[in-house]
Amino acid sequence: MYYVKLLKDKSSYTQLYNKMLSAIPPSVSLSKTTFGLTGDIGYFIVLSIIEDYDTNTLACLNYIKSVLTELEKTDFASVSNKSDYINGLLPLINTLVRYYRRGIEKERVLRLVLSLGDTLYNDVSERDNSNFGYSFGHGLSGVIFTLKNIYKVTRLKKYKELILQLVPREKIKIHSLKWCSGEFGTLVNHPQSVPEGIVASLDNDTFCHGSMAIINFYIDYMKEMDTSMELESLLCSVVMNKSKEGEYRIVQTSNFPDFSLYTGVTGIAYTFLRYIALNQNDKKIVIPSLLEI
Repeated sequence: MYYVKLLKDKSSYTQLYNKMLSAIPPSVSLSKTTFGLTGDIGYFIVLSIIEDYDTNTLACLNYIKSVLTELEKTDFASVSNKSDYINGLLPLINTLVRYYRRGIEKERVLRLVLSLGDTLYNDVSERDNSNFGYSFGHGLSGVIFTLKNIYKVTRLKKYKELILQLVPREKIKIHSLKWCSGEFGTLVNHPQSVPEGIVASLDNDTFCHGSMAIINFYIDYMKEMDTSMELESLLCSVVMNKSKEGEYRIVQTSNFPDFSLYTGVTGIAYTFLRYIALNQNDKKIVIPSLLEI
């Protein structure tokens, strides 16, 4: 809704946006065990991305401080799946890096990045290659992506050395383009052409399991790799299939519709919104990639 109101500039969208922000609780109690995309930090992640809290600025900043207080009391060494993007610590680390870059509670955030960085470093160092998958969501690519962000903030030599050790382990040959469990992460860390045959074989339209991840990749590297033709082709394919079948290819039922960002229709809407923003150069609105969350 934040990006919709920026693109459309209507008072009704602004009112709805503020109403949604006002629903964020003033404080939070974290589970202390799940800090990934499936955990309790959804609002915390979102507030690190949007840049204007409008009439809810004070309330949102208080919420952020509340989460930081909870995080400062957490023993991250006891968290399971530390090196996982969906269920582990990786999205939390990248969220904190975004707050640091924005200058929000900078000293507190940096201390947490250092603490979490140590936890991730120790966890990865203790594991051998056989214990890592090659995906972004559950594997090595998400770890490398996060370590790079930690290094950019801390400039600590140990992170650079660990990255150099891990990069040769990445599986460059691509068999599956699923973000969560395929080798899609190698495209993010090592931008390259996407195999056409694998794109054509995608049978899902979501970010986690299908075409939206590839479309986000095409948008991100459109200038660098000239992916405009591939982007248009895949977008047309998704739209045409929706027109033909009457619905997007999502794993859901009429009783349990999926409106989520990564496995549901919200991720599709968000990706289309990114594409729309590309063609509104007068407003110069940059909507961040789902690959960076």
